[in-house]
Amino acid sequence: MNVFYYYDEDATDRHEAGSAVAAWAAARGHGLAAERATAMKPCLGCFGCWLKTPGRCVVKGDGGEAFVESFVGADLVILCGATPYGCFALPIKGALDRVIPSLLPYFRRFRGEMHHVPRYPRAPRILSLAIGEASGDEEATHLELVRSFCDNASSPRQKRGFRFGGDGSALASWLDEEVAS
Repeated sequence: MNVFYYYDEDATDRHEAGSAVAAWAAARGHGLAAERATAMKPCLGCFGCWLKTPGRCVVKGDGGEAFVESFVGADLVILCGATPYGCFALPIKGALDRVIPSLLPYFRRFRGEMHHVPRYPRAPRILSLAIGEASGDEEATHLELVRSFCDNASSPRQKRGFRFGGDGSALASWLDEEVAS
């Protein structure tokens, strides 16, 4: 399995979580790529990735294209970062907006809702590894947001939230549980 660990900022807790993810992946024989979120230009909403350059974003030179290639090529994507008010941190949200080229402009019913048809035959499993403090409402909001993004990307839904507190064995157990289904 190819694992892509994408984190929002260069901070000790993100590196500790990344080390725990690396140990988990190595113990199971999985490949791992890790990347810190960069300041990508926002999605223009121009649909050029569907009409002008199918499957490729028209915005160039900011790392967005490399992110989408890593995202689409992974079997498991782990997004690690702060969850302000239950949302993704801005660098992660901006990167996720740039995943639109992995979808087609056509619609289908998926889990009872209208969603775009995936461009590729399989989508990576997407998990959000939260960092920092959050209220119960923020936890619930974040899990629902992650599940919604999974639906949009035609990915299996994350079962439960996980907030990293420095315990690598708890993180490994959570990853095993999420990946098993």
